[in-house]
Amino acid sequence: MKISKEEHFKVLIDRIKRLEALNTLSKHECIVQGVLDAIDANELEVHSSLPSVNNLIQYLGYARETFAKAYRDLIAHGVVESKTERDILW
Repeated sequence: MKISKEEHFKVLIDRIKRLEALNTLSKHECIVQGVLDAIDANELEVHSSLPSVNNLIQYLGYARETFAKAYRDLIAHGVVESKTERDILW
């Protein structure tokens, strides 16, 4: 079932917030694990765009560098790829 970009965004935000509530992971780890969990649960489709850093900052309030670090880690581990700096895909 194909879901909209807005639904992908909501799913990811919800996953990150649930992880944040555990108080055992850093913010950076919550982002990485949230993406991994959403992929494992088939809640993100292959080649779908991840939310922009600006959107995530607005909804989660983390520092820009926290998101950049998490996305760099996901890219380094081959989980996502960056077509451009503004277009990060998993």
